[in-house]
Amino acid sequence: MVEWFGTFTAETWVAFGAAGIALVALYFTGVAAAAAKDQTRIQRQLRIDAAQPYVWADIWLEPIQAGLLMLHVGNSGPTVATNVRVTTSAPLPAASGYEDRARLAERQIAGGIPSIPPGRVLSWALGVSHEVVNRENLGPCQFTIEADGPFGALEPLVYTVDLAALMHVDARAVGSLAEIGKAINGVSKELEEANLRARRAHDYD
Repeated sequence: MVEWFGTFTAETWVAFGAAGIALVALYFTGVAAAAAKDQTRIQRQLRIDAAQPYVWADIWLEPIQAGLLMLHVGNSGPTVATNVRVTTSAPLPAASGYEDRARLAERQIAGGIPSIPPGRVLSWALGVSHEVVNRENLGPCQFTIEADGPFGALEPLVYTVDLAALMHVDARAVGSLAEIGKAINGVSKELEEANLRARRAHDYD
């Protein structure tokens, strides 16, 4: 074996060294190519995720009429969500007189909402809040949300809403421009009536 190695010339050893270096370089080139491919895949997935709609469902107090409990289904993503389906693990709770509305809402959201644009929220009334959350048989409700986005079907979103957590939440109405406008109209009407009474009193004098 020693004699065999002894037959190698300097040029042969240089060639062996170059081949070894080439093999090492080839290995690291392959590693770099695989890393670049993974990075490209990750970046593409990030772009897709950033462009997908985000559909959610929840039950909370209506902000203007704080005593009213509402079911909301909305899209907080940047693109339109289509074929939106929301199913519940149990019937939606409802106050007396709102049961038919609740069942109708269940069928509507489970049957499919054709589209929900970005920022849009659809709402259904479930009744006066204290009549709903004070029920003895009130339990958690699990939502399963399915929808399609510009890149196809979204991953189903499943989570639980515990309405019992609303039992001791303060119900405070939030002011709105509509309420302010209504108040201004009321004051204006009262001023007009006062002016009319004053003119009539002056005419009698």
